[in-house]
Amino acid sequence: MKDYRCTYCGGHISPTTMKCEYCGTQYKIENDQILRIETFHNPVETFSAVEAVSREMMIEMGAENASEYAMRHLVSKLAECIPTAMQVTTEYDHNQGVQIIRGTVKFVRPDQTGSGW
Repeated sequence: MKDYRCTYCGGHISPTTMKCEYCGTQYKIENDQILRIETFHNPVETFSAVEAVSREMMIEMGAENASEYAMRHLVSKLAECIPTAMQVTTEYDHNQGVQIIRGTVKFVRPDQTGSGW
């Protein structure tokens, strides 16, 4: 079975429904080719954060430690954006007597990712 990828968002296309599991774009197979027949436009939000690392900091901490410092701060800043894109569901577990609160966020990974400095 082939692993089909959505040409719109890069998500996985279910071989059963021929629908992208991320964005909902519909496909069909015709003449052994996958064809997009409908694009479903989910709102796409881009979150970004910036952290500046001075030359002095790089020298004092070393490149690896400065990179880790910057990554920790970027993650912290981006984490503040997550609630605006998070789907929250709740359910009560009667057996354990607890309220379960689940947060779900979907991300589309970019084709190219940074590899440090």
